[in-house]
Amino acid sequence: MSIGQKIREARKGRRLTQAAVADALGVSRVSVTQWERDETRPDIGRVPAIAAMFGVSEAWLLGSDSEAAMPPNEIILFTESTIRSAVEMLVSRGLLTGKSPKDVADLIVAACVMKQDGA
Repeated sequence: MSIGQKIREARKGRRLTQAAVADALGVSRVSVTQWERDETRPDIGRVPAIAAMFGVSEAWLLGSDSEAAMPPNEIILFTESTIRSAVEMLVSRGLLTGKSPKDVADLIVAACVMKQDGA
């Protein structure tokens, strides 16, 4: 499985839109689409943040088909401070302006996962 296929599988497993992933990573939605179609690859410096966002290892993203499959979805609990920190980060970057409630929720979840995992 290619890195693009793995990104798509992990994103869908977390029920995130391409736009939410793009906003959380500071890239365009087109970039995420291109990654998932294997037209381009993410910069290697973004791999840790991508892995943290999806709750997978960097090795899984970069590894061979013989590696274990992505871990199953799980319920993730966030502390109030993690949520507040994530929302403050998104607001400070102007990423919530003009977004639909679903997009705001997706962005907050993605940011919380990144904060919780130290990204």
